[in-house]
Amino acid sequence: MPRSPQIEHHFTASETVRDAVIGMSDGLTVPFALAALAVA
Repeated sequence: MPRSPQIEHHFTASETVRDAVIGMSDGLTVPFALAALAVA
């Protein structure tokens, strides 16, 4: 049975958007880690 080719669509954002997303992710890591330690 022939298969149709898979077409992939990638998000093409500027470097500024990528840096902002990574920065927010890094910035939220420490508060969540501290909250997890405070509960444990």
